[in-house]
Order: sequence, then C-alpha cells, then structure tokens
Amino acid sequence: MKYLLEIDEDHAKVIIKALDVFSRIHMGQLGIVTEQLSFSPLFDNVGRNDFDELIRKCKAVIRLGCGEHLGIRSPRVGEDAKVAYDIQQIIRYRLAWDRQPEGGHDVDFQGLFKCSKSETLPKIYGEKHEDQRDRSPL
Repeated sequence: MKYLLEIDEDHAKVIIKALDVFSRIHMGQLGIVTEQLSFSPLFDNVGRNDFDELIRKCKAVIRLGCGEHLGIRSPRVGEDAKVAYDIQQIIRYRLAWDRQPEGGHDVDFQGLFKCSKSETLPKIYGEKHEDQRDRSPL
C-alpha cells in the first residue's frame, strides 16, 4: 500500500532532523542525544554531566569506545537506520534543488548514496515550477 503525505519545507526539515538523529543513534553516535536535548527545555546544564556519563556507559555496553562510532554501511548498523538514512538523503536532495534550481556542489545535490537493501524507496516531488517540469523525482 502507498501513502501520500503533503508537507511544507519546515516539516521536511524536521523529518530530516528526526531521520538523522535516528540513524546516528544506530551508528553509535549517542552524543547526538545530548546535543539535541541541549535545545530542549527539559534539559539543563546541571544534568549534562550525568547524561554524558550515561552515554559513555551505553557506548561501553555496545562495545564502542569514547568518540568511536560505526559507518552507516556497517553490518552492525540495522536496516531501519539505513532506510532512514536513505529517506533523509532523498528529502535533502529535493530541498536542495528547490532552493537552488541551477544546482550546486553541496553533498545534497549529489543524489542518493544508497545504503539500505530496500528495493523501493520513497519518491518526493516538489511543487511544479517552469524550470522543473522535466526533472523527475529521485
């Protein structure tokens, strides 16, 4: 079954951030949790050291050293994280071309560096603009 979700640019940016955090956690980049919570009213600097210590303990449990993490293509990284990474790239690609139709050299313009085993990935279409009629989705 297929679904259609209509979102605006701000929604797309939140989805990109959520997918990024999810895939990074699965790669062992647990510091991203502290980084994201530091922008939340739930988190204050007093508890940051305790939280950082908890992150260090979690990394030890999954057998990663301080500052160490896995690459997205590692066999130890789950398929859900790889699919999340692929979807994130697809959305970033679309936003990059919508912002800058003439293209660019930024990583977001380079297309999909597919990591998942998924045979089907989402397609994203921007609003039709004159200069984008012939541009197919990624």
